[in-house]
Amino acid sequence: MNNQTNFLFAQAADYFAKSIARRTKDFDGAASAYSTDINDEPMNSLVLRKPVLSLDKLIKDTIDFFAHITTWCVVIPVELVDEDTTASLKRYGFIKAEVSVAMIFSLGGLKKESEDRAIKNMDNDLDAWSI
Repeated sequence: MNNQTNFLFAQAADYFAKSIARRTKDFDGAASAYSTDINDEPMNSLVLRKPVLSLDKLIKDTIDFFAHITTWCVVIPVELVDEDTTASLKRYGFIKAEVSVAMIFSLGGLKKESEDRAIKNMDNDLDAWSI
């Protein structure tokens, strides 16, 4: 993905996370923590967006933010993962759980459907519908 697409994807992910989080904390634009206050790690996460001066300080600050939560995860773009990052996270007990892939779909190529279509019930059986 190009830089603009990466930016838009990160912006959409941030918007979604903020919409379900009860509490959030921004770390100088380099990372954000999102807490739903539900004890389930995908629902509570630290998302790293750019390199930070001290990952250890960021983790310590995030531990304070999640003091009332027992499980949370760290989400890091693959381009920010290196030996130092991996070693820092292992010191705090984090383990690599999964790798995900962001995907995009261009809406510009979709064909516009005919305006004269109507969805209607075929009879009194509500399971039977027609276009």
